[in-house]
Amino acid sequence: MAKIPAFVIDYFLLGKTRRGAIERFTQDGGVVSDVWLAFANDREEPQRVLVAPSKNSSAVEVGYALHRAIAGYRSRLADPLKPGDPPLKVRERPMVSPLENFVAVTLYFDELIRLILPLTCWWHEKHLNALRRTAMYSGRKLDDRLERAIVSKLQEQENEVAVRSGIVGTDDQLAQRRVMEAAPLAALIGLFMIADDPDMTSLDGLAGIDPRSHDGEKAFHEWIQSNAEYIARAAREELSRPFDPSLLPGHDQGLTVQSAMYSSSSSASAGKSPEPPEMIQRVFRDRESTLADDEGNCTVKADAATRVFDISCRNVTWAIIDSGIAARHPAFIDHDAPVKPVLPGQLPEKPPSRVRQTLDFTRIDRIRNFDLISGDDGSVERNGIIEEIINALEILPGREPSPTFRADAKRNLEAIARQLEQRIPPDWNLIEPLIQLGNNDDGASLLSDHGTHVAGILGADWRSETPAPDGTKPVMLQGVCPDINLYDLRVIDRQSVRSTEFAVLAALEYVQFVNARAASNGPILHGVNISMSIPHDVRNYGCGATPICVACDRLVGAGVVVVAAAGNRGWNELELGFGN
Repeated sequence: MAKIPAFVIDYFLLGKTRRGAIERFTQDGGVVSDVWLAFANDREEPQRVLVAPSKNSSAVEVGYALHRAIAGYRSRLADPLKPGDPPLKVRERPMVSPLENFVAVTLYFDELIRLILPLTCWWHEKHLNALRRTAMYSGRKLDDRLERAIVSKLQEQENEVAVRSGIVGTDDQLAQRRVMEAAPLAALIGLFMIADDPDMTSLDGLAGIDPRSHDGEKAFHEWIQSNAEYIARAAREELSRPFDPSLLPGHDQGLTVQSAMYSSSSSASAGKSPEPPEMIQRVFRDRESTLADDEGNCTVKADAATRVFDISCRNVTWAIIDSGIAARHPAFIDHDAPVKPVLPGQLPEKPPSRVRQTLDFTRIDRIRNFDLISGDDGSVERNGIIEEIINALEILPGREPSPTFRADAKRNLEAIARQLEQRIPPDWNLIEPLIQLGNNDDGASLLSDHGTHVAGILGADWRSETPAPDGTKPVMLQGVCPDINLYDLRVIDRQSVRSTEFAVLAALEYVQFVNARAASNGPILHGVNISMSIPHDVRNYGCGATPICVACDRLVGAGVVVVAAAGNRGWNELELGFGN
């Protein structure tokens, strides 16, 4: 299976497939370019993506619909197999995991095209449902017009003018114009289709082209000219396929009642056959994040501010979203806590830590997961999945042994499964006990000390064990706010030393939940620190429009201060290409 070079994806999405085209930096379509780039590199491997619901749908409704649709689609893939046919490659679990505002799901390329795209706002805005209608306005006429529009987009501008002029005076001009507007992304889909064609060998020639050179750009445009009709025909065949039955309202209850009523009523009023509803705003890649670092106290003159103004942060609590904090490190002792009297024969208690709570979000996509409803309530299949999740939660670093944990976790996971069946949004009251760890972590089980370091920059107050002559303990090291309280929100996977954007999003949603639960008593968490680095291509997103940016803005709107690192890489065009 030939790889598609990254520059080819960019050229198709940004309209540079034609000589002399004006370069632009915006793209149309419900799927951001880093998802296309990931599949261009390997179309046999699945990708973990984040799905943002449309304004008419909730994340849990979208997650339920995708869970049913993927299960139905995969079962139908196996149906045509005959005796003697090679078995289908076993696909990874989709792991459909909804939060309040996003859904994480593991998809294969054909599932992205056949299940996700028909549910996007982009698909409906471009009237692409019309391509698959056969009863009323001839879908074949629209198919033909789309094919010619793709060819015109890939070739000379005069051809596009001729195609557009042919629309004037025809019935349903708006639908035809919208279908034509979909031509650039449709062409990209056609490119992916021919790349998977075993008879297509000329794609290999693109790998050696340097688009920055005059000869390379000329060779690319010559390749486009010679393959434009093939690409257009492949796109037409793929986009004109009948909808998968699991996308249609009422099929196996895959779509929610609200979405099914919306789709059925709009189709019935226009005399059309049932069509997929509009449920998805955009599809992002669930990007990996790595640890980022920063310098300390004197650099920002925090020591001077403390001396001059006698600042205290004792009543302030900050969440550290990172790899984990060694709560029992002497730098986080609460020196102002009252000392309990020691009775004769007793050992003095260890002083309390200012790390008030520790929660691990690295398995959140296993907890809030539609795999839990694969079997009926109480079935062997469901109980097996629940036991699998409990086993993973029980060995989280920092988990304190508890004789009741397994029973409590089983009860909560059974309740979460019932919530998912009813499409109820996440209930953090059930999730919180599953990911809550003890506050006695000495750091030995942490794979990285990055979280402890970052927490120390903010709130360390490390004092010598040997008292000075006046009885006080000399300060060895202090952070910016040496008496601040901390929440340890862990998002870095112990095995890969990486996180996913989904885990960070879950931690941010949890912060909002904690403050909402406190209600009139005031916020529990006043701020959040995210010292992480996520490689970012500026062409994939508008400024501040990544999923994590949107989540941070939402948290700021709720009155929480969010501090994020700028990353370690800077403008890294040499390694990652333009715009990184």
